[in-house]
Amino acid sequence: MGLKVVIKHNLIFLFFFSLVISNTEADNLEKRINKSLSVIIDGDKVPIRYYDFSVEGSKNTSSDVILFIHGFRSNARYFYPIASAFSQVGYRSFSLELPGYDKSTWGSTTELVNYELATYGRYVASSIEAISGAEEIDLTHLTIWGHSMGSSIVYRAIADQPHLFSCLKSIVFEAPAFSNSITQVSKFAIWLSTKILKFGDRHDGSAPKWLKWLGIGGSTDNYQVFAQNAYSMLKPENNIKQEVLEQIGVEKVLWLWSAKDIAVYSPPPDFIPNEQSIQVFVGHSISHRAPKKICETILGWHSKTRVEVGQ
Repeated sequence: MGLKVVIKHNLIFLFFFSLVISNTEADNLEKRINKSLSVIIDGDKVPIRYYDFSVEGSKNTSSDVILFIHGFRSNARYFYPIASAFSQVGYRSFSLELPGYDKSTWGSTTELVNYELATYGRYVASSIEAISGAEEIDLTHLTIWGHSMGSSIVYRAIADQPHLFSCLKSIVFEAPAFSNSITQVSKFAIWLSTKILKFGDRHDGSAPKWLKWLGIGGSTDNYQVFAQNAYSMLKPENNIKQEVLEQIGVEKVLWLWSAKDIAVYSPPPDFIPNEQSIQVFVGHSISHRAPKKICETILGWHSKTRVEVGQ
């Protein structure tokens, strides 16, 4: 039993992508859930599920809105701390749940034909249009914020529909997990995790049990979602290209990253101006671990007043 516990803990340590954050503030979110919308993705009807993290009675000092996109193994609740910080200064904020994630909260969410980043990009773009209509959001005041794999998904959405994203106020890439930024440690963890899950699935059909026991799957619904996400992130087409962002305006992009992040090493590319890059030394879960500092940074950037964020 002791060896099993050690193995489990080591695997969890290795596989640290977008760790699901459990926090007491986000445990009771029934009133913040919206699942009344749907979109058509690759010919199929796919429900849109999202949290409204706007705080009733908060200062109505801004017309700005943020839509958050979570990362690999994570879920939409990851953004609760940073959304709460923004609510205190009047921002409305919503957090989109990706299909194939957080089944315990939403029920079955595996409606997509596949779970590669390009498909998620189409889902995000369609969701932006649907949510902005339902919530009466002015796109010129909307910021799209992706964390880890969520940044890669937003990028794929931009590449697919630049006309939509050129209307938005800004794009935030937090610890972006592009193919060339994923570290060797993470690549090994992905390889090892998929091998373990395949072994369990092949021998006794217990892949879901392995996902739960080892903590490898995070909030993914099943092995297929996990595996397709992992392999898709590693594909060369998921590397960022300057010409894609130039279609919407590079000046719209803010890049958040940490040199202490051992999951991805993601300093901004050369074409991102220095004033649009913020480094916070807190590891992979940047906005979750430093919500007030990040909120101040975004406010300063939106007001064109440079805000320095140290360690």
